[in-house]
Amino acid sequence: MIKLIYCLRRVPGLSLREFQEHWLEQHARFGRDNRIIRRYVQYHRLEDDPIVAAMAQAGASQVEPFDGVAISWWDDLDSVRTAMDSPEVAAALEDERHFIDHRRSTACLTTERVIIEPCADVPIVLFECLRRRSDIDRAEFSRRWEEHGKIGRRAHAAKLLMGYVQNVTLTSGAQDGLEAIAGPDSWDGVTTGYFESIAKMKTLMASPLVTQDAYKEERAFMDHSRSGFFVTRRHLIRDIIR
Repeated sequence: MIKLIYCLRRVPGLSLREFQEHWLEQHARFGRDNRIIRRYVQYHRLEDDPIVAAMAQAGASQVEPFDGVAISWWDDLDSVRTAMDSPEVAAALEDERHFIDHRRSTACLTTERVIIEPCADVPIVLFECLRRRSDIDRAEFSRRWEEHGKIGRRAHAAKLLMGYVQNVTLTSGAQDGLEAIAGPDSWDGVTTGYFESIAKMKTLMASPLVTQDAYKEERAFMDHSRSGFFVTRRHLIRDIIR
């Protein structure tokens, strides 16, 4: 199965609340009613996002935060490409002009590497949009990232992390057909971490498992300054999975 991860920034003049209200109350029907899409979930960035604030204070990330992420699940690449040329997607793109700044948003196609299967009802999701270090290739990045999954397993054993998925970006040729929404950014992968509450997420982020063990490993394969980190609340639109 293929996942389309669509990272969104709002048009100038809209507040975060106004952006998310239109997205959820008006635009969600395009994902809910499209029969080709197998699953569709909206992830709304928190207005008081503790991760964005912490990364800004530390000067660790230079990536402007996104306002939300739409994820849709598809049977295969042909399904995605067929949909992109359909009247349904054309209508959705027309509606997006009211609230999404396409010039500053971005999308990518991925496959899942599930480290910890997420619990179906967990509300808080941490996104990490990752770029690799300039001195390693995609294959080495992917290998080190997969090994890094043991950190997620330890966090899950401590009952702090309730799901952990590595979304591996497909090669550039496989991204053909996304020109209308592809945007200027590209990721080597996108991590989604699932939490029962902000309190538990903060406990994990302040622990030595993250501040020491995880950060030390990440520096071997991840460029933090060119990666994006933000926290969301998910809204399940179609087929309640992730």
